[in-house]
Amino acid sequence: MPTGRALPWELETLATERLLIPPLRIIEGERNRIIDCHSYNAARLIVNALRDLENEEAGCYLEQLDILIEMHRIAHRQFPAQAGFFNRIQFYRYGYIYGGPKCQQYFERKTGLTMNMLAFVAFGLTAHFQRHPTHPRKFSMPFPSVSDADTARALSMLTLPVHRARAQQQSMIATLTSKWGYKPPTAFRPSVLRQFPVLIGTDGLMRCPLPEYATLRVTAGLYYDLVDAAAGDLRNEASDRFEQYCLDFTDKMLPQMKPRRDIKYTVSGREFLTPDVLCSNPDGIVSLAIECKGASKLTFDAQFAADPIKEAGRGYDELAKGIFQIWRFFAHARTGRAPVSVAPDAHGLIVTLDAWLNMDTRLKVDVLRRANELADRDSTIDAVDRRPVMIAHVNEYEAALLNGDEAALFDALQHAATESFSGWSLTSVQRERRTEKVKPRGYPFDPASVFPFFDTIDDVAESVGRGRPAASGRVDVMET
Repeated sequence: MPTGRALPWELETLATERLLIPPLRIIEGERNRIIDCHSYNAARLIVNALRDLENEEAGCYLEQLDILIEMHRIAHRQFPAQAGFFNRIQFYRYGYIYGGPKCQQYFERKTGLTMNMLAFVAFGLTAHFQRHPTHPRKFSMPFPSVSDADTARALSMLTLPVHRARAQQQSMIATLTSKWGYKPPTAFRPSVLRQFPVLIGTDGLMRCPLPEYATLRVTAGLYYDLVDAAAGDLRNEASDRFEQYCLDFTDKMLPQMKPRRDIKYTVSGREFLTPDVLCSNPDGIVSLAIECKGASKLTFDAQFAADPIKEAGRGYDELAKGIFQIWRFFAHARTGRAPVSVAPDAHGLIVTLDAWLNMDTRLKVDVLRRANELADRDSTIDAVDRRPVMIAHVNEYEAALLNGDEAALFDALQHAATESFSGWSLTSVQRERRTEKVKPRGYPFDPASVFPFFDTIDDVAESVGRGRPAASGRVDVMET
């Protein structure tokens, strides 16, 4: 592990662990050991001490834990931060998925804000804290379209006083300890910063240990604002829009495959649906069947529990069901009962909204076992129908198409099923198989279509570029 700099997941751990420490009390007349935060050496010592602590803890629990589970947990801790949260893809994808009319209406009734306004303020916070360590509790956006009242509402959803953050962090760890039967290791503890990325100190200043988490909160983190809704129609709407997003993205990147949504059909009096997205070759024969799984939320247990399948079995059942559904479709097509023709070598792919399977072949083997148990109950599914089905997080699917064409995707899907690439991600297989340098393609969607504040930023930036100042004279937000 590199030692020259502190990594984002380490900074998150340090920030949340600091919350658990009681406030410093100076004892008059005694020797007080105080960290000099102005010294780089102090930061180096703290980061290295954290690494030593995590290594010592791992040396204890790895005697009872499968090393593949540890790799799975490390991947969940590190991969999202490595990919980053402050980017156009993140904004568009989640703005589209959670931006349906039902979700929007529920959000506005609950918060008194539009999702666009919350995201606008979060964008401003991210831009500010990328350059400055603190800001007074009073925060004003440099745009006349954002009122102080709206900003205050947004801040109430994004900020938390330190004493309340400390209590919530302690409560989250206590709940997890009670559920698991042991205290989670330091490296794999829940974080209050995921829901409240900005902390308000006793000095009245706001601090954001990881500025990109303000963006995370208003993209993937919009789930926090919708999860308490009792009605399943919000989940259904978000799930349907995830399927539509996968279709639209595939259509933009692979228009020659004429992707289309699922088709309803009947077999022996029963209604069925084809996989969510069907892609065809030039002869109109389906060569790729995609099932989209976005309804089940990736829980903390699924990421970091010692036994993810035991603690989050429902999510893995959904993946198994997706494989089964693709196999059943192949069986119906083989016997002439599906509404479309399917190539004998057609591929199956499951695209997930969350990264359920990260660097753990044991989890994949268990999901496949569950899928085979489902298929065993259906006499129409033969061995020939049980083709390898790749499971890819939507990040991987996007990256595969942004950095390759149809041939590269199908080559990766074909080789991912071989023993040589067992346990590899879709993008890893594609990179390994690449024989020539490929120029990345641009992301095909504009985040302004789901978060209109992007247009406001562009307009002000353009006026600044022509020599006219922004409304408040501040341009920090636009320059990011």
